[in-house]
Order: sequence, then structure tokens, then C-alpha cells
Amino acid sequence: MRGIARGRRGALAVASALVVAAVVLAACGSSSNSSSSSSTASSSGKQVKVGAALIGPKNDKSFNQAAYQGAILATKSDPNIKLTSTLENKATDAQRTDAVNTLAPLNNVVLGVSAAFGPIFNVLAPKFPSKYFINIAGYTPQYQKNVTGFANDWGAPAYVGGVIAANMTTEQIAGHIGVDSLGYLSLDGMLRAVPDGPKGFCHACFSGDYPTPPPAEFEKLRFATEG
Repeated sequence: MRGIARGRRGALAVASALVVAAVVLAACGSSSNSSSSSSTASSSGKQVKVGAALIGPKNDKSFNQAAYQGAILATKSDPNIKLTSTLENKATDAQRTDAVNTLAPLNNVVLGVSAAFGPIFNVLAPKFPSKYFINIAGYTPQYQKNVTGFANDWGAPAYVGGVIAANMTTEQIAGHIGVDSLGYLSLDGMLRAVPDGPKGFCHACFSGDYPTPPPAEFEKLRFATEG
């Protein structure tokens, strides 16, 4: 399964790189957000404190770990950036709210890893105007001047992937994407292959079993579409 391994490593590397860029850019711009003594910037030579909140464990060998490693790399790329704390397994809105309320007073930048942090930042960011918030894989429902969201547009890639999967054999797909081999795991098989199985690995993208329910407006849209 070397093709699968290479593809997975590539996706996680992109996620890590995104976090590095986001944290460094936020650090460089933080001095312009406020005249408060708590707002510092890498460019000024002062320390920029970053606190991270993850929807899952930082060692899940997937999305959360990639983001965590990206934050670590950001501290190595700029000695003025310090990752002060990483709060893991914030799977509910209440936990995410508590995490942001804990991190924001103590840090210059708060990193929220999951689209589920978007609504939380939307409510709490205005309460901490001198702090900067970064949402990896999500964004706020409304514009907030001290929040930056990085969200993927899955539409085009999903369409292309669907067309390829519907019209090519497994061997043809492997040749098309340039890998040595390609195979598919069942959900149970995948969970047996990762640490702690379902408890240590978020499988929502595969199973549709998300740790938090979708917003009510999305549910209304789904019912309206289904007629």
C-alpha cells in the first residue's frame, strides 16, 4: 500500500504547512491589531504566544496531529513564536467554548483545529479584540476582523475523484495518480489499523458519524432538498 501511504503523508504535510504559514503570518501581523501590551509580533522581536485547541488527540496520526506538528514547526521557524499549550479532544461546543475562553486571555494567537471552531470564534472573537484567532478547516459564519479561516473547497476535487472512481479500475486509478499500488480498506479494517481504534481516530469523513451534530440550518437544508 505504498501509494496510499505516500498520499496520506502528502495530505498531512499540506495540513502541517498550512498551520505553519497561518501561525507565522498571524504572529507577524499581531502588533498591528492592537496597541495593547499583550499584543506582540515576531517582527518586533517580542514573543508571540500561541494556544491551540484540537477537536481530537494530537497523536491521532491524522488531521489533529498534522495541525499540531505544524504549530511545532512554526515555533522552530521563528524563535519569537511560543506554543504555550495544546488542549486536546474538544469534541463538544461547550468544551470548545471553554478551551477558547481559557486560551484567549493567555495568548496572542488562538488556533482552533476543526470547522466546529468557526461558530465558537464567531461568538468569542469580538470579546477578545486584541487577540487573533485562526480556524483551520473552517471559518466564522460572519466576518470577524481578528479571525482568519482556512477552509477547503471540496467540490471540484470530489467531482474529479468521483468521475475517476466511476470510470477506472483500481489498477487504472493507480496508474493515473502515479502510485505503485492502490487498495481500499473497510471502515472496520481502517480502525483496527490505528491506535485506540474508534476512540483514537476521527472517522467522520468515512462513516458520517460526526462528533457534533450539524448546525440546524444545514439540517433544514437537507430535509428541504430531500423533499
